[in-house]
Amino acid sequence: MKLLSGYKVYDEVRTAHLERAADGPSGISLLYRKASYDFDKDAARKLGVLQVSPLRAFFRIVRARPDCVELNEPLFLRALPMMAACVAGAALSGLLRGKGTRVVTYAIENIDMNAKIASHGGRWGVGLALLLRQALWLLAGRFSRIAFGSEEARSAYHAFMGELPASVTSRVFAAVEPPCPICRCVKMADSVMFLGAFDDRKGIRHLMDAWLAVLAVVPSARLEIIGKGVLAGQVTEWASQRPEVSLKIDPPRADIHDALSGARVLVLPSIGSTRWREQIGLPIVEALSHGCVVVTSPDTGLSAWLGQAGHIIVDHPTDAGLLAEGIVKALNSDLGSADVLAFLPARSGRQQAEEWLWQS
Repeated sequence: MKLLSGYKVYDEVRTAHLERAADGPSGISLLYRKASYDFDKDAARKLGVLQVSPLRAFFRIVRARPDCVELNEPLFLRALPMMAACVAGAALSGLLRGKGTRVVTYAIENIDMNAKIASHGGRWGVGLALLLRQALWLLAGRFSRIAFGSEEARSAYHAFMGELPASVTSRVFAAVEPPCPICRCVKMADSVMFLGAFDDRKGIRHLMDAWLAVLAVVPSARLEIIGKGVLAGQVTEWASQRPEVSLKIDPPRADIHDALSGARVLVLPSIGSTRWREQIGLPIVEALSHGCVVVTSPDTGLSAWLGQAGHIIVDHPTDAGLLAEGIVKALNSDLGSADVLAFLPARSGRQQAEEWLWQS
């Protein structure tokens, strides 16, 4: 497949962006305004990644006259100045080259934007939402293609912005990965795993509250907790009092692969709010590629896909009893690791989306 050349422009760049750029085609360069906490300077240097302001991004796009420019998704509000500058640059570039410059994006935001704006805007929230909706609709009209990483993301955009302009083509590519090519999954009976940040949004407290109820039904259950975060002290203290619980704080990636290969169930009971919702959930994606049965909440963008695949969605994960029931159900499920892996795509959903966005 022949791909276009051009720029990927991010308001904030992470190591994951650099990794994808390293594996991607050579004709696509990366620009960014701000580096994230996990930014790999050595990798950025090798790739020739450039840090730019919105104004510099505008002029670079105008001068280079690229075939395509990929931007942050429109609902990433913090990136609006950079998006506006790049959209304007792409429009002028298209005029100068006599052929339109394609503008594309990959979108995974699935939050209720009306509620989010109201929570920030107070009594001005309704008016602010109307103004922002119109501005984003006009901005989205400059995009040629939008690839959604989940049905929930497409629904969130539709709920806030209405129908996208007719000039915009969109498709959904579920953000799941194929089976892990380097791991051999040998599941341990009654093994449960939590992988993620130790904070309230990820539901670690609720898992700890539910654990005794799980043991009451499945006395042989074992729990492995892997991650780091602000609640590390509380998690460490709780785990030290439970012989069936093991804890690893921020271990190497190889250890995470090993743990996922042996875990029967992955629990990530994300707790959404008006200001945050789990867009995809990397621990879920990694668990699926290792054949784990997933227990999560409706507050992840993959909840509909997971439900169709036979995984467990707990409607109210803050209820310890309901969360415990979901974990027990997963442990006793007929869904085996081979079934989980068989439901996955042969190729990465993110990679498929990228190829569609950039195909000539």
